[in-house]
Amino acid sequence: MKKLILLLITLTTHTNVSYASFPVTTNNVSDTVPVTPILLGILFFTGFGFAIYFLFRLYKNSFNPWFRFLGIFGIIVFSILSILFILFFMFLVGNDFDLSFSGG
Repeated sequence: MKKLILLLITLTTHTNVSYASFPVTTNNVSDTVPVTPILLGILFFTGFGFAIYFLFRLYKNSFNPWFRFLGIFGIIVFSILSILFILFFMFLVGNDFDLSFSGG
């Protein structure tokens, strides 16, 4: 226990002493990566995964034929929408799109 506390104190002291203890002479600016398309893709596929999961559960666990039909219909519709989404973003990437909402 004493060694763990000593290690934590040493690490804290080391980070406080060594943080920016050297002069910064240049302003390093790196190229920015547009995050919006990546976030839109992650959000879409997360929603798509939840939708497919719950529609498959509806199809599998229901005894009502209309619910089974709605489950299969929903899976088909969401699959078509996902293919269109992928094709749409592939088209936009091919045209060097920019979805940064900078306002002008």
